[in-house]
Amino acid sequence: MIPLEDIIVSGVTELIRIFVILQYFKIFLEMYSVKINILNCIITYFMTLICYLVFHNVLINLIVTIIGIIFLSIGFDGKFRKKILLSIMVYGIMFVIDMLASFLLYEAPDSNNYEIISSFISVLFFYIIVIGLKNIFKEKGKVDLSGQWYLLLFSAILSIATLYVVYKNMVVSRIAVITISVIVLIFNIMLYIFYMSMLDRFLYERENLELKQQMNIYEQQIRSDINNNRQIQMIRHDMKHHIREINDLLIKKDIEKAKEYLHQINNEIIEAQNIYNTGHDAFDGILNFYAEKFMRKSLQLDVSIVIPESLDMNMYDVNVILGNLLDNALENAKSNSKVNLDIKYNVGMLQI
Repeated sequence: MIPLEDIIVSGVTELIRIFVILQYFKIFLEMYSVKINILNCIITYFMTLICYLVFHNVLINLIVTIIGIIFLSIGFDGKFRKKILLSIMVYGIMFVIDMLASFLLYEAPDSNNYEIISSFISVLFFYIIVIGLKNIFKEKGKVDLSGQWYLLLFSAILSIATLYVVYKNMVVSRIAVITISVIVLIFNIMLYIFYMSMLDRFLYERENLELKQQMNIYEQQIRSDINNNRQIQMIRHDMKHHIREINDLLIKKDIEKAKEYLHQINNEIIEAQNIYNTGHDAFDGILNFYAEKFMRKSLQLDVSIVIPESLDMNMYDVNVILGNLLDNALENAKSNSKVNLDIKYNVGMLQI
């Protein structure tokens, strides 16, 4: 008969360990199916838990653990070789952590609470390592709030210290040790989930704000194009009258008035065009959008831009960066001053 205490300790630690392994895989691989991942987690959980409780054989546990880790990787995209390598690496990390936990508690390995505390401290150390890896290989864009990750690290280290103090206190019963360990572990996982949900929410709101800004730019560009088309249509409509007037002036040999009349038509055509026509719609949109803003503040925007029409770049990122730069210039430039903007594309790099 397997003791209830062993079932609780193994059940909780294995559940958290699987959760942390999933977070580890998410650093390097993309999840393609939540349902498959949940199913794999359930199968792996019961497979490894039963082996740990029934078979007390190191070789069997090692083989089952590695198979379980590889099985968890199935729910992620990526080459099988990469999954195997990541699985072996994470098992190596877990093995080293187990050794570290044993070394930390080497003073009294015969204590009744040794296996309990060792299991929970091992999981917490594993959790700390994955947090560190997640911070090192953090996803692009998750920079603004990722500086707060040290709070998770501090909480985990404090939890290990708490369990170590409990372990050193020989008076504490096994039930109390298990209860404290479970509470400490659940607290850390809940804090991690809360942190990640807040980070995702922040990124979602920021992307929405940037998207709204981009939509405003495109809307302004569309309105400008509509107005320009109307003006050009009016010029075309009146062109026969303009030609007759110029013809009359030339017949009268009034060259200066004919030149002045042509100059006036030319100005109307220029006004009906966008200020910037780079040949790249996305750049034209944002430059013309901000050119109007600069004119309203009596500022001169002097743009020098040399880019190919077929620019192979993520225009979302370009618009965000260029928009922020021009916003800053707009806020800080003094009245009647000039802002210089140089944009060049050279050897696969956009220089602003």
